[in-house]
Amino acid sequence: MTEVQTDEYGVEETVTILKPAPKQKYSQQNVFIPPILAKWLRPHQREGVNFIYQCVMGMKEYDGQGCILADDMGLGKTLQSVCLIYTLLKTGITADKRPTAKRIIVVCPCSLVKNWDNEFVKWLGPGGVKTLAIAEADRKKIEKDLETFAKTSIFQILICSYECLRTHVGRLTKYGEDCCDLLVCDEAHRLKNSDNQTSRALNSLPVKRRVLLTGTPMQNDLQEFFAMTDFTNNGVLGTQEEFRKNTLFPILKGREPDASPRQKQRMMEIQNEMSTTVNEFILRRINTLNAEHLPPKLVQVVCCNLTEIQKNMYSHLVSAVVIQSIF
Repeated sequence: MTEVQTDEYGVEETVTILKPAPKQKYSQQNVFIPPILAKWLRPHQREGVNFIYQCVMGMKEYDGQGCILADDMGLGKTLQSVCLIYTLLKTGITADKRPTAKRIIVVCPCSLVKNWDNEFVKWLGPGGVKTLAIAEADRKKIEKDLETFAKTSIFQILICSYECLRTHVGRLTKYGEDCCDLLVCDEAHRLKNSDNQTSRALNSLPVKRRVLLTGTPMQNDLQEFFAMTDFTNNGVLGTQEEFRKNTLFPILKGREPDASPRQKQRMMEIQNEMSTTVNEFILRRINTLNAEHLPPKLVQVVCCNLTEIQKNMYSHLVSAVVIQSIF
């Protein structure tokens, strides 16, 4: 809100400040996942959607509105993301029941653009949400589609590749914060280098709600880890220089074979402190959670005799000069 304040010299000036909204501005009803999706969710997926919703709505104790969903493959990261997207599009926390999000961008590898489009149809039915999937198109059509998405309310969800957004991000950023209310990055380990063009392009989008999806466990390279966490929630681990000085170097020293007990103790303290911070917005589960939902594994070995053609082909292969030379 805008207020008139007096500075230290007694001069009045108009400033913009942030204040908690009064209670009457908030809805009196809780937010629930729409039933069309809630009925499909398994317990760990309900937990995951609740976790990422709290993160993007700023309900956690860290400074930021981004999160990383690092579940193993097969645990339903896509379904959890669809639930979050649909919930933000259809529900709100204000008294006027205005939806939390109007425009959402999903970025993924080019080969997955159609898959994401199909996932929305699979879970929400045809026409459940208005998606704009940009896969293979010429430059003029891409630019026209991006302008349509950013300027109008025809489409709610933009699905495009990393390469597409990197090349044409300027078509979106010129509209400011109205261009996007939520950014979802699939295969987000592509953002482990903060200096590449893709990371810089996506980071230029003026959106704080960011969800990164990756099935790849975090690596031991702490600089790559910092790049991903800093993209998710800028400054949550300090600046890059502060991270190197206060976190990276002490941890690397403590890992050396000749490290002193004091250096090892300091390493453990810093690692625990960092883990406490990042665990607020990183959720990692392994696929053993699916064991209780799957039938017991059954292995059957069936032996079949070779046909006459298969016998001739096999005999020809083992008697070939190339095969004989191996022995």
